[in-house]
Amino acid sequence: MPKLRLPPLPPAEKWKNYFPRALLPLPLDPFAPVDFPNRILPTNREHTDEFVRALKLKENDIVLEQWGGPGQLTRSLVNGGNKVDEGPIAQAWKEHGPVVTKPSQGYKAAYDQVVRKRKSWSFPEWLDELPDGNPEASKASKGKKSKSTTSKAEPSATEAEKSASESETSTLESETSTLESNQMAESSTTSKQLPRPRLVVATESSPELLVRGLGLEPDNVEERIETLDRYGVPGGRTGYRFPDEVPKSKGLSQEERDAVLQQLDNMAQRRQTSDPAKVFPSLYEPNLLLNPSSPHVTALQRHLLANPLISQHIEKFDPNSDSPDNRPWNAPPPNIVFVATIPDGSRGETMLHRWIHSPIGAAQGTPSWFWTYGRIRIAFLLGRRFYDRLTSGPGEACHSKITIVTKALFDLTPLPPYHHVFNNDKQSRGTEPRPPGFMTTVQGQQAKLDEFRATYDKGPRTIMYPNDIYPRPVLQAGETESRPFPRPPLLGLLLEPKVNCVITMEQRQVWDFVLRRLFVRQSHSLRDSLPSLAFGANLLVNKIEGKQDPGSYSGIDTDTDKIIKDLTVEEWFRIVDVVDKWPFKPSSMLLADYAAGQES
Repeated sequence: MPKLRLPPLPPAEKWKNYFPRALLPLPLDPFAPVDFPNRILPTNREHTDEFVRALKLKENDIVLEQWGGPGQLTRSLVNGGNKVDEGPIAQAWKEHGPVVTKPSQGYKAAYDQVVRKRKSWSFPEWLDELPDGNPEASKASKGKKSKSTTSKAEPSATEAEKSASESETSTLESETSTLESNQMAESSTTSKQLPRPRLVVATESSPELLVRGLGLEPDNVEERIETLDRYGVPGGRTGYRFPDEVPKSKGLSQEERDAVLQQLDNMAQRRQTSDPAKVFPSLYEPNLLLNPSSPHVTALQRHLLANPLISQHIEKFDPNSDSPDNRPWNAPPPNIVFVATIPDGSRGETMLHRWIHSPIGAAQGTPSWFWTYGRIRIAFLLGRRFYDRLTSGPGEACHSKITIVTKALFDLTPLPPYHHVFNNDKQSRGTEPRPPGFMTTVQGQQAKLDEFRATYDKGPRTIMYPNDIYPRPVLQAGETESRPFPRPPLLGLLLEPKVNCVITMEQRQVWDFVLRRLFVRQSHSLRDSLPSLAFGANLLVNKIEGKQDPGSYSGIDTDTDKIIKDLTVEEWFRIVDVVDKWPFKPSSMLLADYAAGQES
């Protein structure tokens, strides 16, 4: 019998039976690392394979994957984006049967805030859902599935298409099938096996998803930390978490209070002694390591790269060096790729901002986080709103502070799933491009809009259906599973750090201060907005325009009559450098200190 490999995941519509959505934001310790609600995961293997192929992984690459969930993207990364014949793998599992493990202490499976002990655990639980190993049946199932898979296609349904008749829907499906068959024909003629990465490290904040989806042994997962009620019994999220929350009276005797404090102290010691960078080799894939931890843990990725199981595969820039974490910033990128599926919410946005700002100072010799290993490539699967904010250009509605910082530090390349919308609205509700300065309330704008869309190159687009993501969104009236999204809810983006970063560590606070103060007046001209920086800042106009002290400042000469949101990165470089060298700039660039000084 061949060696068992990772089994295919069940059909997307059955994910809720094996990977309840309550597990997505459920870490081992719900109060030390932050949990991440509003997670969206890809379920379509063709989408994840296309995403990985666009990354162009090399044979010696090490991939750090964050928030992979049950592992659809993980499976694509492990195989390098190559299409895998799932029939023989499924047949081997059906002949072998599920792998049953008996945890030594009884595995505490956390589900929907209820802790229960399981005496045994079988993997995979969806054995009956695996495809038939018969090649003819496998071909037939793939033929049926092709109607709900995705590919690069023409523009997806707009608001007008949503209310179209059933005949229009069938036409869209027939065009989609034709485009998919053409792409499959092209791939079959030019297909070749792509290299598999040397190592994939899958980090998941909800460890039970690793147990259920990737076969992590339950004994490798620490017992989940729970809060306590007044009697020291696990009480979910409504109990005591820290010693200062335990009341000194209100019916608690001294013995009861001491017992609760003792258990809380044991939990605190466990938090301190646990190793978040601990990895476990997969039982089914030789190039897969599993890490049950939260990406929110400070410097987790750097600790992972220092793990001997991983560090031995990192290429050294200096062969005589003892460690690979001293690569110069201007050296070729290392064999490390960082991949993350960003949760769609405020906490996911916080992590996105932290990671994007992290390369500041690395080009000047003071790298932080894992940038000591060099210019690591970063690939994100993220929601529409995050994607639009990072990729928008000057003059677009989504152009903001994070856009400027991202483009100052990284070179951006779209990845599958594709669907770029030029000048989308701030809520990212649009699906088609709009001309700059477009306003629906202005008379005659519709003709201008039609003319712009007729000549604008929309680029490649990916069609996604409700079952292509998990959790599947609630279908509204008139919507069906066979109708595609007007725009994919997940979009890919590659960030490659620039060799010459215009944001330095010395000017970091100046950049943050200037961008925040001026983007408050994003629809006003730079000339009118300069006084919002400090008293007398309007005198900097000639220096910004290059009329005074030419050649003394970085960036390019900037027209101060331009609107704030129309300024480019090079023009912001000039503005920040002029303000930084201004003798009368605010003594403290921290907004809280600056506001207090203004009030006084």
